[in-house]
Amino acid sequence: MIWEVGAVDVGASHWLARPTTHLELAFAMRNTRHTLPVRRSLRLHGYDYRSSCAYFVTICTAEKQPLFAGVRDGRIQHNELGQIAESCWQQIERIRTGIALDAYIVMPNHVHGILLFSGEDVAVNTPTAGRGLAAGSLGAVLAQYKSAVTKQSRFIESPPTDPIWQRNYHDHIIRSSASLDRIRRYIIENPARWEDDEMYVG
Repeated sequence: MIWEVGAVDVGASHWLARPTTHLELAFAMRNTRHTLPVRRSLRLHGYDYRSSCAYFVTICTAEKQPLFAGVRDGRIQHNELGQIAESCWQQIERIRTGIALDAYIVMPNHVHGILLFSGEDVAVNTPTAGRGLAAGSLGAVLAQYKSAVTKQSRFIESPPTDPIWQRNYHDHIIRSSASLDRIRRYIIENPARWEDDEMYVG
């Protein structure tokens, strides 16, 4: 199935639900079995992370500190830094061609999101990636996201004094519509299952 992105607020998480031909390349995916991915930072050797695909990513705070939000009655309550983290995530598709957002959530100490790459040039109107990352690649986009959050955090009332982000990120290449649906649901239900999450901090 082919989709167009449209964010809908569902308990402070966001997802899509409108069929279209906008990202046809991103969903020309093989039918393979997948359970929810184990969080790993290993990149696939030789894989071009600028390719037309859907990626599920998780970015964690340093030491998994709850810097962004609290969870009450299964709903996220973002603080000022969490609002910045969400705003910068929304900017990913606004300043780039070739990338659209699907479901995402800013949790207390991590960000889950699905990014849809159409295979077009995603480096338009974005800064250079640095650190040897290929311009327009998944790694470059996430490095720029982390940098944007860090820079904007300096202007809040109580800016963090320690690094915000854990090094690297976790990714999973989504290869089927069934896997995409499971991961969407996982993201949407994350706040309600917060106390059972492996990254839960009280």
